[in-house]
Amino acid sequence: MEPISCIEYSLISRFFKERNDLFTLLFQDEYSIPSEILDRQTIVELQEANLIYLDESTNNLKALVKINHTNGIFLCTDFITQTNNRVFPFVDEGNIFIEYFSNVRKHLKSRVKISAWDMCTGSGHPLILMEQELKKISTNVNVIGTDINERAIDYCRTNIALNNSRTEVLLSHFDVNINNSVSFDYIWSNPPFALSPQQDSLHTYGGRYGLERTIDVIRIINKRLDKNGMAQVLTYSIGNNKTDLLVSRFLEQELSNFRYEINILSGEKIWRFDGKKRCINPMPIEYMALRSTDQLYNLNQVPKESWLALSTEIKQKGYSHLYFVLIDILPL
Repeated sequence: MEPISCIEYSLISRFFKERNDLFTLLFQDEYSIPSEILDRQTIVELQEANLIYLDESTNNLKALVKINHTNGIFLCTDFITQTNNRVFPFVDEGNIFIEYFSNVRKHLKSRVKISAWDMCTGSGHPLILMEQELKKISTNVNVIGTDINERAIDYCRTNIALNNSRTEVLLSHFDVNINNSVSFDYIWSNPPFALSPQQDSLHTYGGRYGLERTIDVIRIINKRLDKNGMAQVLTYSIGNNKTDLLVSRFLEQELSNFRYEINILSGEKIWRFDGKKRCINPMPIEYMALRSTDQLYNLNQVPKESWLALSTEIKQKGYSHLYFVLIDILPL
């Protein structure tokens, strides 16, 4: 995937402002639209930018990429119907990053120089927002992102160019390709590893109870975060109430150099059925069985019986709900 130029940003921005209805249909809802709806010049420009194609058999236009717009930036990702190493379609995580950034701003406000890392960056949504927000604190900011998915890296580089960002992104399994001597003032991670009966995709498998990969992230933060730095991890945890979350047990074991605060994002919709988030946080664990009906996310067609067995096992261990949480990691 070739990076989109600044000129094409202007094209996308103009189309978004002038024909928001068609922008939504084409680039967000993946509908085909009749070519006669658009003027010829716009069609040519969008085709030259490799954003749409014309189906000559129907004379309809169809988007080649999903384009999201949020917090003033445009982000290209896969449509949800892409099933081979799909780069996660835009969700709410970047907006949550902005909503809860005030604590970070307060913590880093006196820094002359700030180094930051977005671990598991995907298409680069928080990565680009992170740079923008940190530059309001310091003029000397260095931001990098990493992801294990090559297609995600391609999209991320496209989005970096598209938004005139100076961030960098590396193909890396967590911190493997980052120099051992490097530490960070701020680390953000939204590990896309949820609860699943088996390893059904690159994006969803976090171990038997959804936390295996998240704990890997916590261990790396404990190693890579500057002693006076701050990190935030947006993830899931099974639990029984606000004070009985499985993730807190792991945090106590793994964060030897830092303390943590867990924020339960009450009211957020956290689980997708038919490609849409439909359950309010926290979600009753038995609702997981509905995941089996979602062809867009249950990629390996894990049977309903497996989901039911896992939810029963979890309830027998004393956990009743799935929680969506933001963990602030701070100096002792």
